[in-house]
Amino acid sequence: MPRFTLDLQWTEQGLEHFRREEHLKIREVAKAFATDPAHPLNIISITDRLVPTPLGPIWVVEGEDNNVSKVVEHFRQMGNVTVTVQMS
Repeated sequence: MPRFTLDLQWTEQGLEHFRREEHLKIREVAKAFATDPAHPLNIISITDRLVPTPLGPIWVVEGEDNNVSKVVEHFRQMGNVTVTVQMS
């Protein structure tokens, strides 16, 4: 199965959530969406970049191209992060 790296960077709205420690809730919602049987991805790793600044997490996932596209679109609609996708 193809492997992708999703580089997520917090937007100003996302950083507002971060300050209130709501980022963990956002992450859990995102993980639930990404692993839903309707568009399943296998999450290999999630690396949070918090120091020295809360930049945003890097996700490494395996899945079909169209499922990655659906998950990336969902992230973009959430408005908390911008997403850059790269095939690993």
